[in-house]
Amino acid sequence: AQYCGVLLVKICEHWLLKSVLSVLFVVSTFVFDPSMHTELWALLALIVMDTFTALIAATKNSIPIESRKVFKSAVKTVVYFLLVAAGYVTEYVIPIPYIDQIVIGFLALTELVSIIENFGKCGYSVPTHLLAQLKKLKNDK
Repeated sequence: AQYCGVLLVKICEHWLLKSVLSVLFVVSTFVFDPSMHTELWALLALIVMDTFTALIAATKNSIPIESRKVFKSAVKTVVYFLLVAAGYVTEYVIPIPYIDQIVIGFLALTELVSIIENFGKCGYSVPTHLLAQLKKLKNDK
Protein backbone atom coordinates (compact mmCIF):
# COMPACT_ATOMS: atom_id res chain seq x y z
CA ALA A 1 0.00 0.00 0.00
CA GLN A 2 2.87 2.35 0.79
CA TYR A 3 4.42 1.64 -2.62
CA CYS A 4 1.15 2.60 -4.34
CA GLY A 5 1.09 5.89 -2.45
CA VAL A 6 4.67 6.69 -3.47
CA LEU A 7 3.87 5.74 -7.06
CA LEU A 8 0.82 8.00 -7.07
CA VAL A 9 2.87 10.91 -5.72
CA LYS A 10 5.52 10.34 -8.41
CA ILE A 11 2.86 10.32 -11.12
CA CYS A 12 1.36 13.56 -9.78
CA GLU A 13 4.78 15.23 -9.80
CA HIS A 14 5.25 14.69 -13.53
CA TRP A 15 2.97 16.92 -15.56
CA LEU A 16 3.70 15.16 -18.88
CA LEU A 17 2.78 11.76 -17.48
CA LYS A 18 -0.39 13.23 -15.94
CA SER A 19 -1.31 14.78 -19.27
CA VAL A 20 -0.75 11.56 -21.20
CA LEU A 21 -2.74 9.50 -18.67
CA SER A 22 -5.56 12.04 -18.75
CA VAL A 23 -5.73 11.93 -22.55
CA LEU A 24 -5.68 8.10 -22.50
CA PHE A 25 -8.52 8.09 -19.96
CA VAL A 26 -10.65 10.47 -22.04
CA VAL A 27 -9.98 8.53 -25.24
CA SER A 28 -10.78 5.23 -23.53
CA THR A 29 -14.18 6.53 -22.45
CA PHE A 30 -14.95 7.22 -26.11
CA VAL A 31 -13.64 3.97 -27.63
CA PHE A 32 -14.73 1.53 -24.89
CA ASP A 33 -18.27 1.07 -23.63
CA PRO A 34 -18.15 2.18 -19.97
CA SER A 35 -20.58 -0.57 -19.00
CA MET A 36 -18.23 -3.24 -20.41
CA HIS A 37 -15.32 -2.85 -17.98
CA THR A 38 -15.99 -6.23 -16.34
CA GLU A 39 -15.94 -7.97 -19.72
CA LEU A 40 -12.72 -6.20 -20.68
CA TRP A 41 -11.05 -7.30 -17.43
CA ALA A 42 -12.29 -10.85 -18.06
CA LEU A 43 -10.79 -10.79 -21.56
CA LEU A 44 -7.50 -9.55 -20.14
CA ALA A 45 -7.59 -12.33 -17.53
CA LEU A 46 -8.10 -14.93 -20.28
CA ILE A 47 -5.15 -13.52 -22.23
CA VAL A 48 -2.96 -13.75 -19.12
CA MET A 49 -4.15 -17.31 -18.44
CA ASP A 50 -3.42 -18.29 -22.04
CA THR A 51 0.06 -16.80 -21.83
CA PHE A 52 0.84 -18.59 -18.56
CA THR A 53 -0.51 -21.93 -19.75
CA ALA A 54 1.54 -21.58 -22.95
CA LEU A 55 4.66 -20.88 -20.87
CA ILE A 56 3.94 -23.92 -18.68
CA ALA A 57 3.39 -26.10 -21.75
CA ALA A 58 6.65 -24.88 -23.28
CA THR A 59 8.53 -25.60 -20.06
CA LYS A 60 7.01 -29.08 -19.69
CA ASN A 61 7.91 -29.90 -23.31
CA SER A 62 11.45 -28.44 -23.08
CA ILE A 63 10.66 -25.79 -25.66
CA PRO A 64 12.80 -22.68 -25.17
CA ILE A 65 10.85 -19.58 -24.16
CA GLU A 66 11.74 -16.77 -26.51
CA SER A 67 11.22 -13.10 -25.78
CA ARG A 68 9.83 -12.72 -29.30
CA LYS A 69 6.92 -15.03 -28.42
CA VAL A 70 6.24 -13.22 -25.14
CA PHE A 71 6.30 -9.90 -27.02
CA LYS A 72 3.82 -11.43 -29.47
CA SER A 73 1.41 -11.95 -26.54
CA ALA A 74 1.71 -8.28 -25.60
CA VAL A 75 1.00 -7.26 -29.18
CA LYS A 76 -1.97 -9.66 -29.27
CA THR A 77 -3.40 -7.94 -26.19
CA VAL A 78 -3.17 -4.52 -27.84
CA VAL A 79 -4.72 -5.85 -31.06
CA TYR A 80 -7.57 -7.51 -29.15
CA PHE A 81 -8.42 -4.30 -27.33
CA LEU A 82 -8.22 -2.34 -30.59
CA LEU A 83 -10.72 -4.79 -32.09
CA VAL A 84 -13.07 -4.30 -29.15
CA ALA A 85 -12.70 -0.52 -29.45
CA ALA A 86 -13.37 -0.71 -33.19
CA GLY A 87 -16.53 -2.71 -32.48
CA TYR A 88 -17.74 -0.12 -30.01
CA VAL A 89 -16.97 2.82 -32.29
CA THR A 90 -18.77 1.02 -35.13
CA GLU A 91 -21.89 1.09 -32.98
CA TYR A 92 -21.81 4.90 -33.29
CA VAL A 93 -21.99 4.59 -37.07
CA ILE A 94 -24.21 1.55 -37.58
CA PRO A 95 -27.26 1.38 -35.34
CA ILE A 96 -26.62 -2.26 -34.42
CA PRO A 97 -26.11 -2.77 -30.68
CA TYR A 98 -23.75 -5.28 -29.09
CA ILE A 99 -21.03 -5.32 -31.75
CA ASP A 100 -18.35 -4.88 -29.10
CA GLN A 101 -19.89 -7.68 -27.02
CA ILE A 102 -19.82 -10.02 -30.01
CA VAL A 103 -16.14 -9.18 -30.58
CA ILE A 104 -15.34 -9.79 -26.90
CA GLY A 105 -17.25 -13.08 -27.00
CA PHE A 106 -15.33 -14.31 -30.03
CA LEU A 107 -11.97 -13.28 -28.57
CA ALA A 108 -12.81 -14.89 -25.22
CA LEU A 109 -13.79 -18.12 -26.99
CA THR A 110 -10.50 -18.05 -28.91
CA GLU A 111 -8.56 -17.69 -25.66
CA LEU A 112 -10.55 -20.46 -23.96
CA VAL A 113 -9.79 -22.88 -26.82
CA SER A 114 -6.10 -21.98 -26.60
CA ILE A 115 -6.04 -22.50 -22.82
CA ILE A 116 -7.62 -25.96 -23.16
CA GLU A 117 -5.13 -26.84 -25.92
CA ASN A 118 -2.25 -25.68 -23.72
CA PHE A 119 -3.42 -27.99 -20.92
CA GLY A 120 -3.39 -30.83 -23.45
CA LYS A 121 0.19 -29.92 -24.39
CA CYS A 122 1.06 -30.12 -20.69
CA GLY A 123 -0.01 -33.76 -20.70
CA TYR A 124 -3.34 -33.33 -18.94
CA SER A 125 -6.45 -34.96 -20.32
CA VAL A 126 -8.71 -32.43 -21.91
CA PRO A 127 -12.38 -32.76 -22.80
CA THR A 128 -11.86 -33.42 -26.50
CA HIS A 129 -15.56 -33.35 -27.33
CA LEU A 130 -15.93 -29.96 -25.62
CA LEU A 131 -12.80 -28.69 -27.37
CA ALA A 132 -14.13 -29.85 -30.75
CA GLN A 133 -17.47 -28.13 -30.10
CA LEU A 134 -15.76 -24.89 -29.03
CA LYS A 135 -13.56 -24.95 -32.14
CA LYS A 136 -16.64 -25.57 -34.29
CA LEU A 137 -18.46 -22.67 -32.61
CA LYS A 138 -15.42 -20.43 -33.09
CA ASN A 139 -15.01 -21.35 -36.75
CA ASP A 140 -18.70 -21.30 -37.77
CA LYS A 141 -19.61 -18.46 -40.01
